[in-house]
Amino acid sequence: MRILARLWRGEIGLARTYWLWGALIGGGIGAILGASSGIIGALTHSRLPFAVNQAFFIIWTPFISVAVWRSAGNYKGRAIWKVLARIGAVLGILLVAVILISLFLRVGIIEQIYFPRV
Repeated sequence: MRILARLWRGEIGLARTYWLWGALIGGGIGAILGASSGIIGALTHSRLPFAVNQAFFIIWTPFISVAVWRSAGNYKGRAIWKVLARIGAVLGILLVAVILISLFLRVGIIEQIYFPRV
């Protein structure tokens, strides 16, 4: 858990934060959850695996975006990497916002289909 606290504070180097924790670990877990939720959801006709996958994404992406942003602030190398990393962090937050809006809209549509007001 200390490593997550260090990530949150931006104490881990920018390359390691972005590529190892953001792309490799976050992307790897996301890919595994995505594939398994599709398979399990199809076999069980349950939405729970999809919800777990979305929950991971909604929690992890803002966390790693803040970590990247803060790590970029501590970065001593070329300014272009700091700027690109922060652009990536902002895009990650925007993606989560779009997904949340989409989920809320879908819930509303599902509610209208399955629980119509009489």
